[in-house]
Amino acid sequence: MIRTVSGSGSLAKIKLEGTLTPANGKAARITVPDGKYQSATQVLDGDIALGTPQNYTKFTVTPKGLEVWYITATGALKKR
Repeated sequence: MIRTVSGSGSLAKIKLEGTLTPANGKAARITVPDGKYQSATQVLDGDIALGTPQNYTKFTVTPKGLEVWYITATGALKKR
């Protein structure tokens, strides 16, 4: 299950509960505001590393221009 939760005035996070089993292998594409493409930006919470493959690998991140980003095992963004 996926739930959207908000932090205290910060960017919303996706809270994962249980193992995700999307039909095509990808649960969603995450897009953040241009100013939030940072390694400290947490986009996933909850059961991030559950499943095989792990839940965090089932999300893609919208590129920022030519920069390609992905989600780490901690649920944060990272630039390739």
